[in-house]
Amino acid sequence: MPSVPSNISKSDRDLINELLDQKPAEFTDLTVTQYEALEEGVLAEGNHILIAETGNGKTFVAETVTKNALQQGDNVAYLVPSVALVSEKHATISAWTPESITVSQGHGYTEANVIVATFESFFEAVIRGYADRFDTVILDDFHEIYSSHRGPNIEKGISAALDRNAEILAISATVGNPHTIARWLNADLTISSEKRAVPIAEHPVEKTREDYAEQIDAIIRSNREKGPFLVFNDTTSHAEARARGVAKNIAFQTEKDIDFHELVEEAISTELTDKHRELIRLLNNGIAYHHAQMEDELKDLIEAYTDKGIIKCVFCTTTLSYGFDSPVQSVIVADLKRWDGFRQFIGVYEYVQWIGRAGRDSEIYDQAYAFVLYDDEDAADTFQFDIPVEKKDLEDVTSHLSGQVALRWLVLELINHGWDNDTDVLDFVQSTLFWSENVDQAPHHVQEDIGEQPGHDIADEVRETLTWLTNHGLVTKPIGQPQEDKTRYKSTDLGSALVEYEHSNWFDDRVRNVLELTDWLKEEGSELTPERLVERLADAYYACDEGYWIEDEGPVYKKMELHNLSGKSGTTSAIICWFWCAGASITDIEDMLLADDLSGLANTTSNLSTALKSVQLLYSPFDMPDEPEWLQIFADQVDAGVPGPDMYLIKNVEHFGRVLYNNLKTHLNNLGREADWDPGGDHFMIERLSKLLADRDERLFIDLVKETDRIGTTIGENILNCVKEWDPESNEMVEVPFSDSITDRREIDQLTKYHESERKSKDGADTDEGEGTSTTNLKSTTLDDFR
Repeated sequence: MPSVPSNISKSDRDLINELLDQKPAEFTDLTVTQYEALEEGVLAEGNHILIAETGNGKTFVAETVTKNALQQGDNVAYLVPSVALVSEKHATISAWTPESITVSQGHGYTEANVIVATFESFFEAVIRGYADRFDTVILDDFHEIYSSHRGPNIEKGISAALDRNAEILAISATVGNPHTIARWLNADLTISSEKRAVPIAEHPVEKTREDYAEQIDAIIRSNREKGPFLVFNDTTSHAEARARGVAKNIAFQTEKDIDFHELVEEAISTELTDKHRELIRLLNNGIAYHHAQMEDELKDLIEAYTDKGIIKCVFCTTTLSYGFDSPVQSVIVADLKRWDGFRQFIGVYEYVQWIGRAGRDSEIYDQAYAFVLYDDEDAADTFQFDIPVEKKDLEDVTSHLSGQVALRWLVLELINHGWDNDTDVLDFVQSTLFWSENVDQAPHHVQEDIGEQPGHDIADEVRETLTWLTNHGLVTKPIGQPQEDKTRYKSTDLGSALVEYEHSNWFDDRVRNVLELTDWLKEEGSELTPERLVERLADAYYACDEGYWIEDEGPVYKKMELHNLSGKSGTTSAIICWFWCAGASITDIEDMLLADDLSGLANTTSNLSTALKSVQLLYSPFDMPDEPEWLQIFADQVDAGVPGPDMYLIKNVEHFGRVLYNNLKTHLNNLGREADWDPGGDHFMIERLSKLLADRDERLFIDLVKETDRIGTTIGENILNCVKEWDPESNEMVEVPFSDSITDRREIDQLTKYHESERKSKDGADTDEGEGTSTTNLKSTTLDDFR
């Protein structure tokens, strides 16, 4: 086979060879997939879809299209399904683009020649009007459109590209109805004849009465030479429990100079908990787990050391279904079913994605394996165990925008951003898969049976959506409608607030649900408390709910009853407002509540902080009550997990977060046990540091602070400067009005600044009696009231 197709132009052949020359030495010739795509005109004008198996070089085809567009003076939007893939593709493209070409990731739509971003980001850029510069759009791994979570936004991103008449290249490995998608995109279709670079041998394993961990253990022991392993599980708890179970009997050899204790400590934003120590023990045995409730940096750590081949067995949920290309030779599917009202099979497309994580590097492996546990005799037919992966029948990709739930967001977003009449909105809808599969591709006999203009029912549904949005005060018909056959609409302040709310977070939501939240905020008015707000958000979004439930009749339960908090969402509110925001360590909280594991609390609070910042947007309409003055600082405090007065340190000392805060607090406690300088643990840290500075010179202050674990000279000097500049009066912060707390020390106007007043006293200056040491009416920080 020639290195490049002979039927394409010389300029295209030169472009391909130039790109090959810019690649590493192993890129000598095109793969069959690349050859076929180029031969069938992927560099010609018009849209194109390439369907090819994993590892056969689809990305290189996308790069040739990108390079071709740049040479023609066009700008390129390179879209991927997840944030995790943005950096990877950005690095790939940046490796060969000249310095004169600006390649940006995630942002930079107004300047970049190539923007690498998610589908959601592109859709938002289009409707906000700053993506008009991009003439070519690459849809990489667009098969995640199958997902019910991300599918609607991916469909909207693709529809936005079609609405703008951009040239499109779509590449994917797993699509059940490629011809349907090609007709939607008005694209030429290339289905590669090349087999998967590394074939997968499937081995169905009937579930026995053994514990899952024991049976997975047996599979690994019998096939150790086929590792590393990736094990897919249906739930977070199963992923963790099975990892622990296998680690009891199996230990993989790892490099002894790797300090996972230090690496985990650096990756997390809290102190080490028992759960973290357990994970470290697993990591030292070459085993890990990976799921959505873990902090991002911890997940990144596990992915990085799996990629290096150090971690040999990872138990995961769906978090590693897409974009995970680490050198895994075998996948074990522990659960073919998941709970969705009842236990039911996962999709075949999802199963193919899972087992497709095996053998993704043909330079390392020539064979990959999938061991599949099943306990239902229908599994063999459903997942077609006897058919090669590349020949399995997959479900069709269908639209996520049918029905009022999805259409309400789309139509509201469009009206809010300039599609100001029903005709323009319907024109955009005609770019969606929803329209294509129901109108453009509807069989003629169906259209004849309907007996009406194709698309009439969808047009009615769009008008029904506009009526619903109007009736609920989200859009309005301006006075003075045009005479032409269209109706103008304008987003109300409330409608705009809902759109901004939706775009400010990643939570799945419905327009009706956000409206109900807005109405609830209006009803609460000035009576809204932090506890009530957290309870409401924890009830609305699973990602903001810690999932722990206090049911006993202990002190915390009684305090919850006193403040009308109940259930899991009420427990989450109590933990975050009364413990976390008072600076209590997770270990203290676990001990206090007799909870086995709250290590995911940092992730929960991060999500909750995002939700609180989104809530601020709902106060913008004129008929809403005033936004609580404490809401912004509360969102920041939930994210940081320190008492309000000490937020001064968090905000003003770079790289000083909850971990270093707790380390420094522990160090001060140890220093101050028998020292006359320490005003005591009942004081906030900023006060204790002020007292330390009053009692020591600046050099000694820095030396003492530097003795804290993970605090070096730079941070120590920044803390010193921050303390020197602190003035409780000029730096007074809004106090969050918690109903209760493990500390009753809440009057910020009684904060004590020691370091200037005591030095004046030492120098013989006149001071008022007690100046610099007043703690009038202050109660000590204690857990006793909650025990």
